[in-house]
Amino acid sequence: MVISAVTALGTVVAVFIYSETLKENKRQRLEKYIPYLFIDRASFFVQGIPYEDFAVPRIWTDEALKFEDFYTAMDDGTSSRYYLKLYNLGFGIAKNVEVIYYYDIEDFVKRIIEIGLKVPEDMRVEITLTTNRISFSSKIKKLPFFNSSIPRDYKMENSFDYLIPITISDKHYLLDLPLSFMELFNVYMFYVGYQLGREPVRINPPIVTITATYENIANKECKQSFTLTVDLNRPFGGGTYGGQLIIAEGI
Repeated sequence: MVISAVTALGTVVAVFIYSETLKENKRQRLEKYIPYLFIDRASFFVQGIPYEDFAVPRIWTDEALKFEDFYTAMDDGTSSRYYLKLYNLGFGIAKNVEVIYYYDIEDFVKRIIEIGLKVPEDMRVEITLTTNRISFSSKIKKLPFFNSSIPRDYKMENSFDYLIPITISDKHYLLDLPLSFMELFNVYMFYVGYQLGREPVRINPPIVTITATYENIANKECKQSFTLTVDLNRPFGGGTYGGQLIIAEGI
């Protein structure tokens, strides 16, 4: 009877050890297929619309547009669309991907209004923030900011059903830059461009945080954070400016 009890206990222990070994082997196999997201730094070029003896920055692109392409891009009345490149550098598929931008929009608008006080009143762009929208208005009808309005959260979130690793498919995914950021930055640089040559101007772009959440093939939720900073390395002139969007992992 004692021998039977010991044998039964040994069997239970053996089954438990076998079960735990299987779980560990499964965990190790799944770890080999963990996704890893990467957002590449990007060069940008903003072209302007001529107005009297200066120009108003408007269209965001990754390179200078030809004359006809520039005015085609102007047809939508906004800064068009600008994309970052998102990669999955890991070895597993990322599912249900949500990428969310954040920057202190209220603080940025406040700084734009402050710098705008040094611009002639008839050239100022009035910015109105509501819960859902950002509105722009100007006394000069030729300015692109004249009586326009955009959704406040447009492209502040980007969603993807899945991201395939580049080890399987050598491709990247397009990540929209928020429209509000581009529009407000254009007004900011419009004011900066007016003041350059008249007095020293300290250019202080806002810092943008990016949070990506997703699931791996084991349905485990993963999270990565990034910081986006603007490096203005192309001199402002003729309503144009440019530089690089620097992406660093972590906040």
